Amino acid sequence: MMIPMITNTAENEGRAVVHEDGSTGKLGKTFADESFEVIFDDGETITFAEPDREFFGYADEH
Repeated sequence: MMIPMITNTAENEGRAVVHEDGSTGKLGKTFADESFEVIFDDGETITFAEPDREFFGYADEH
């Protein structure tokens, strides 16, 4: 399944996202190197490198 890649992570903090594997969460902080946090619905927070944006889409854009 192709999902549209997320963009402007800093401007969209708190917006609901979905990973290509179906897991959901919301955007957390974006850092100076463009890495970004995702706070998953199960409570886990993971920091992803900027290129990993391609594996996420905004939940309201499917």
